[in-house]
Parts: sequence; C-alpha cells; structure tokens
Amino acid sequence: LRHLGTATGTERAVWLAGWLAATVTFDARTRTTPLSATLLHCAARGEASPEVTAVLRGVAGAQQLEPALRRLRRVGHTSGADLTQGMAIGVDAVLSLAGHPGGRP
Repeated sequence: LRHLGTATGTERAVWLAGWLAATVTFDARTRTTPLSATLLHCAARGEASPEVTAVLRGVAGAQQLEPALRRLRRVGHTSGADLTQGMAIGVDAVLSLAGHPGGRP
C-alpha cells in the first residue's frame, strides 16, 4: 500500500498503510512468534524480501511479472502463496482508492 500508493500519488493508500502498520505491530510480539513479529515489523517499515520486491517491480512494469510471481509462490510451504494473495489485495486496494472501480484500471 505504501509503495504503490506513493508511486501512484494515492495519499489515502499511504495513510491506510500507516494505520495498518501501527495496528498489526502494536502487540505483535505478544500475539505471534518472534519470527512472525519481526517480519510484521519489517513489512510495516516497507521492507520486503527480494521475491516480494521483484513482484512489485513486475507490477510497475520494470521487469517481467510472471517469473517473479512464480518465485514468490515457491517461498515456504504456504508463505509465498499467502504473500501473493496479500499483494493482490494491496494492489486492488490502491487502485480502488485511486478511483478505479473494482480495483482494476
């Protein structure tokens, strides 16, 4: 939300990213494993794995999207698929907040 919102000038998406980051990290260390809490805090700061970054570059048209999606989906047992779904939701949210009905341009 933060990266795509900034790139598209969608201030509501950037605000939503900040709100979500504060919400999910507020008590993450007491509600999940230390590793998961650390990953949530990293994501809240806009940090991501190379696989996630590659997909964002693909969405932006800076590289091929499909190979990046395949690499991301192969991460972990279900983590890559979960991340892919979450990123799709984020892209749809940014597009919706930018005024594209249904999240699609």
